[in-house]
Amino acid sequence: MRWDIAIVGAGASGYYAAIHAAQTLESYGIEYRIALLERAAEVLSKVRISGGGRCNVTHDQRDPRLLVDQYPRGHKALLGPFHHHGPDQVIEFFAQLGVSLKTEPDGRMFPTTDRSETIINALVAEADRLGVQVLTRSSVQTLVYDAATSLWQITTTAASHQARTVLVAAGSSPQMGRLLEDLGHQMVAPVPSLFTFHIQDPRLEGLMGLSAEVSLRVLDPQGHPTKPLVHTAGPLLITHWGVSGPAVLKASAWGARMMADWRYNFSIEVNWLPQHNLDSAALVLAEFAGQEAKKSMSNHPFGTLPKRLWERMINAAGCGGDQTWAHLTKEQRMALAAELTQARYQVTGKSTFKEEFVTAGGVDLGEVRFKDLSSKRVPQLFFAGECLDVDAVTGGYNFQNAWTTGYLAAQGMVSWLLEHPVEARD
Repeated sequence: MRWDIAIVGAGASGYYAAIHAAQTLESYGIEYRIALLERAAEVLSKVRISGGGRCNVTHDQRDPRLLVDQYPRGHKALLGPFHHHGPDQVIEFFAQLGVSLKTEPDGRMFPTTDRSETIINALVAEADRLGVQVLTRSSVQTLVYDAATSLWQITTTAASHQARTVLVAAGSSPQMGRLLEDLGHQMVAPVPSLFTFHIQDPRLEGLMGLSAEVSLRVLDPQGHPTKPLVHTAGPLLITHWGVSGPAVLKASAWGARMMADWRYNFSIEVNWLPQHNLDSAALVLAEFAGQEAKKSMSNHPFGTLPKRLWERMINAAGCGGDQTWAHLTKEQRMALAAELTQARYQVTGKSTFKEEFVTAGGVDLGEVRFKDLSSKRVPQLFFAGECLDVDAVTGGYNFQNAWTTGYLAAQGMVSWLLEHPVEARD
């Protein structure tokens, strides 16, 4: 089979690109052949498990200048693409497929059904309507460009094929990375992103399920602030193995490469009172102690920390038990202020966040034209999604990258096909 477009990877970016390419060619009245090659037995598997099975489609951040701030890698490259195809266009696309999205208080957007199957069914049905061929259990083994014929020669575990253009949307596949290196592309080594921290600390032991709004700073193995500084804010969740939550996941994304170099042994500094620093916390604690002088510290906590967590904080500062606020010494007050605003915890490992897995790494962004996601090294080759050295914090941003790059790659392939028409079909 000779295809006009062969897409390696039947995930979010692959399906999105296939549909947009087919819709555009259909609008021109041009006959086309598009195929999706998927190594697994099922398509869109990552969409199925994302967002706890609800599929966090995108984020309600419509300003591209602010949207790119959520991408530790790729923020500069994505600014132009987001102006062309951002959340507004994604929302409209799914609306045209009969899928309405809702916005949650934190800006994340989900299908109103709260079911990832809604997204999967819509994409699969539209691809079927457009005649896109989907070949599962078809892992690409070789990918060779024939300059004499201007065709790609593709060998999969099932058959051999030809294609006029190729889109790589295969995620962080090591095998595809090797094939792209063989084609002359520079690959940035993949490392995990979006993971939780392993911490064994008596101050947190037995408190799983408790959460608090914090600011968090990552420290290197020597206990120094990182360069560049990794400083995040948001909810922190205490778990059986350590800590999770948006503040931790953001830190793991921004510090992904450093943490890999450290073999996931470093420390974090948590401010449990993010509206205060050490000095201001000491002042307000003194004022609070005067107001609550006769009351016990354990039963009358300062701030909004969960009571059990507060008890750990005052015990760590040496002022727990039945001590009243009136008996809080200056030394205890400073120790408590430090415990509340500069608490350090040793990280000894990581865990994948739920069933989702995001990597930092992929095709070096300097080798890609982001106006159409085409390769600067090989003709008629395009990229989309996680195969690029682009990743984001949690919140729908990684899917937005998949949709945006898939769309622009589709337009790039269509433009090439329109500029190089074929006389007749074989």
